[in-house]
Amino acid sequence: MNSTIYISFAVAPFLILIGIILLNSGRFKDWGSIRNVLILGFISVVVVVLAKYLLDLVWHDNYRGLKRTLFYIVIGLAFTAELFKYIALRIALPKFTAIKNPIDGIIFGIFLGLGFAMAANVLIAYRIIGITPSFYENFKEYFYILLYAYPFANIVFGVTMGYFVGSGRYRKNPILENLTAIIAAALFHSLFYFSFFTHDNVLISITSLGFILLVAILISQAIKTTRRME
Repeated sequence: MNSTIYISFAVAPFLILIGIILLNSGRFKDWGSIRNVLILGFISVVVVVLAKYLLDLVWHDNYRGLKRTLFYIVIGLAFTAELFKYIALRIALPKFTAIKNPIDGIIFGIFLGLGFAMAANVLIAYRIIGITPSFYENFKEYFYILLYAYPFANIVFGVTMGYFVGSGRYRKNPILENLTAIIAAALFHSLFYFSFFTHDNVLISITSLGFILLVAILISQAIKTTRRME
């Protein structure tokens, strides 16, 4: 591996540092929960590795064909990652008591995603997880972009999951919000991987702009909802 790849490993920790500085300036106090979310987000990537290992056994490392590729991206990578990130969030924040509103949910969701990305980026670089082997062999320039973009994409997934989890905090039965949190995050995670798999610059650009717009809308809505709750 070259220095370009090694530098990409620093993106997630750098974003975590910026997040801590911003929270500290806002007089945030629940640092224990942030620590727990980061650690369990980091650990949750193990399940994605296991899913990839099981698919390797079943398919004998043969990922050719659209059906297999889609199953691997949507289920093996995206849904598995987001489901177990959600489980990690529940373990890190028992009964979600640390989440009082959608803004809290977004904060913890972002740190969860960055904790996951910190481990996942290394595993993607070593091709332990990530897009199919043919992608690495034929589209190296997109591989580098994916490595640098992945931590930022996990912020998007974290905002999505955190928003819906936070929105369900004051409902008697938040099952729908929690299911939406997992499914929506998995959908966007799948779209991220698929846009790179197609190596289509237009699709990658549209996806990136869509993610930026999505984050802006969810944060804006979270602020409005939190103000109404207060």
